[in-house]
Amino acid sequence: MSGEFIPVGNQVVPSLDQLAQVGMGMDGPGGKDMRSLLRQMMLASGLNTIHVVNNTQAVTGWVENNDGVFDIAAGAGDRVETNEIQMTSTGTCDGTQFLQLDNIYQSAAIPPDAGSAGRKQMDWTDTRYIGFWVNNQTNGDFSTAGELKITIVNNGEEQTQVNLQAQPNDVHQWFEIDMVAEDWDRNAVESMRFYANVASGEDIFINEITRYEISYDRGPLYGCMWYISSGVTLTENDLVGWEIDGLVASSGSAVVGDLGPVKLFQHGLPVASATGDAAHTVWGMVPGLFLFIGRSNGSCTAGDLAEWASARHLTDVSTTTTGLGVAVALETDGAAEDDILFNLIKPGASA
Repeated sequence: MSGEFIPVGNQVVPSLDQLAQVGMGMDGPGGKDMRSLLRQMMLASGLNTIHVVNNTQAVTGWVENNDGVFDIAAGAGDRVETNEIQMTSTGTCDGTQFLQLDNIYQSAAIPPDAGSAGRKQMDWTDTRYIGFWVNNQTNGDFSTAGELKITIVNNGEEQTQVNLQAQPNDVHQWFEIDMVAEDWDRNAVESMRFYANVASGEDIFINEITRYEISYDRGPLYGCMWYISSGVTLTENDLVGWEIDGLVASSGSAVVGDLGPVKLFQHGLPVASATGDAAHTVWGMVPGLFLFIGRSNGSCTAGDLAEWASARHLTDVSTTTTGLGVAVALETDGAAEDDILFNLIKPGASA
């Protein structure tokens, strides 16, 4: 039947949707239900339901509806992995030109036995948010909100288009859509679409399209979880280090990204070893971590504590009062308004 649930592949944590069905008899009004409790417990413990929709490393599965006006390429990127999807307004775009992504199943085509009437569909009701890294590599490109709009096609029906924010120059930011708040139907998703309404000659780059159940600060709650770097094999209890491309075994000398012993799971079950893949479906856990995306005011340095600056921005702790710090920066920002990874922590008494 339309919207039939299909497996979503390897996932570390059972989805809230699956768990809620088990405890449906316990559900009640006003958030007094098993789903609400589980969501809060997952947030507190740093667990999330996260699926990388597309790793944006290749143009496979992308379709241009107006070739030569709004075009796509695998552009060189500097955020996650080697490439980012480069969208170019080769001609003037009036809001009718779009790029369609069909490979929304862990960077691959939806399995052919999903959906009904020959349609390839998958159920996204196990996640509430969708987002991705975005940047312009030329100052002024896509610098007005709404010059790029994003939507999905669900059971043949396009959902409400959502504006991409105005893109500041020379930074990477995480763009996020609350699919529930936008009233998107997502029980039989077939594709994503990106519409352009922009002058000719402008580029926008997107990276690591991801859907997830719990959002924290600027994007997905990664918490105690991070994907294993593609091609890297980790063994249970290896000391691991964080990198934006994935977890790696700690080696050589200590670095800022070192996290501690890793616990490995595949399909929810513990395993002795695991190897990361390009689709970022294999994850490791380090208990006690709380990884999240935050926005810098332009002064954050990898390894330094970060404190409140203003308007949800963080800045480097510049005094000996370490108690002001709320998180440790895992990256050095490139400029003000840059979104980077932090590990949430509250140090003890002031130095």
